[in-house]
Amino acid sequence: YPLRIAGDDRSAIIEFVNTPELLGREYRFIASITFDRHGNIIRWADYWDGRASKSNVPYGALGPYPEDFRNKVGTASPVIRRVSTDLHAALTSGDAAAAAALFSPDAVLEDLALHTRIVGKIQIGRYLERALPILPYGPGAALGHISGGKLGGGYEWIADATADNPLKRGITKLELDSQRRITRLTTTYDAYKLGEERYEDLFLAAAEDPAQD
Repeated sequence: YPLRIAGDDRSAIIEFVNTPELLGREYRFIASITFDRHGNIIRWADYWDGRASKSNVPYGALGPYPEDFRNKVGTASPVIRRVSTDLHAALTSGDAAAAAALFSPDAVLEDLALHTRIVGKIQIGRYLERALPILPYGPGAALGHISGGKLGGGYEWIADATADNPLKRGITKLELDSQRRITRLTTTYDAYKLGEERYEDLFLAAAEDPAQD
């Protein structure tokens, strides 16, 4: 069943759940869906966190995967394209301040793979200062596919191929206000593919340092 939808009738990003009764375990997905002008689905990509599902699925186990994920198939609105590319550019350049500037004052940043929820533009900026160098959607990541409309959507990203972990792709869902500011960012990826040390480092980065004012 669906939880939150951001997009329009051309493309959207959807959070949804598959229950244990359906798949044997609970899976919480974020999916990117693209439609043609007749409303037919022409592209669908699911992302989930294996740790949260207690399901460590090796790459290729559900394949074979396509060589081309059709990242260039685009029906996203100019608004979500601009916000997504601006955010991705700030994150991959390591500019936490520029990234935080794209959020509304009371925005929420959720990392489902890290079980992390940061509330408020100021705190989001501080979190990114600490975590951005090691976040999988930070420096070294590439932009994949963009979906959505003028009030939200988001983008798929490709993890740094030189990083010391097998994580390949993830997704970031964005909800926007009327001023094109991000009110909610929700991201997920398979945290099993990060490796234990990096996962623990990212988990600790969510904690505020009381020694800093």
